[in-house]
Amino acid sequence: MVLLSIARQAASICRGVADQPALLESSNLEIANFLRVGDMQVALTLSVLVELEWIKEESGGQRRLLDSSQLLRLADKLDGAADFQSSTQLPPTPEIILTQPPEPSLLVRALSEMNAPSTYWTRDGFVHLARQASCSLRVVAPFIDRVGNDLLERMFSCTEAKSRLLVLRPTSRGERPWKVHVPSILRLGVNVREYWHESTTDGGRRRIETFHAKMILADDRIAYVGSSNFLTSSLDQSLECGVLLSGIEVSVVTALIDAIERISQPIASA
Repeated sequence: MVLLSIARQAASICRGVADQPALLESSNLEIANFLRVGDMQVALTLSVLVELEWIKEESGGQRRLLDSSQLLRLADKLDGAADFQSSTQLPPTPEIILTQPPEPSLLVRALSEMNAPSTYWTRDGFVHLARQASCSLRVVAPFIDRVGNDLLERMFSCTEAKSRLLVLRPTSRGERPWKVHVPSILRLGVNVREYWHESTTDGGRRRIETFHAKMILADDRIAYVGSSNFLTSSLDQSLECGVLLSGIEVSVVTALIDAIERISQPIASA
């Protein structure tokens, strides 16, 4: 479950910082990479530990560990809570992933004023999902540009998954602007494929079969289903929304991506 993995991540962060206080001299991203957890989870966990005064934030942004024993006890409790949640088989809870519009954002302000539940921003959510994959990471996204390609490279670089898939498609005009980015993705051991089939109806009309869905699947266990392409507009500008799913619902996403992979064509080179 996604919530379960978040509890595990928080426990890993507490235990990692307690065992290696020098980690606090690093950035949140460096800590996340070292401990193989999500960037946002590091930021949230450390902010709570600062509030609890178990970590002190010095002027200039430096952080110093004050009480390692408290962190280790908290890590044990988080692991215990995760074990309890797993044993009681609570229903999976979807989590929302949003693209934050550029500041100043009326949406972000409204969410804050309403004390809305916290969400993942799209970039953090996608990287978090990639880090959860230990066997397979599969991405189905119609379009990518340079910014999206950078995020995909980051995702496929930080995952432990050996089986890696990216499914793309041409534009409605048959253009493939993403061809320039494919070589760098292929170098990361990704199986890049294209889902685009042309045929002719009995009446002689041209028929196109392709897709517009956006999905990410980690280990057939956690899935993102939403509206965000790997484009600058989707990642940094417009409101995009998706959910992280876990549990039995993921089996439907798995079957769909299995079918897409089966009928898509491999892209060996640009």
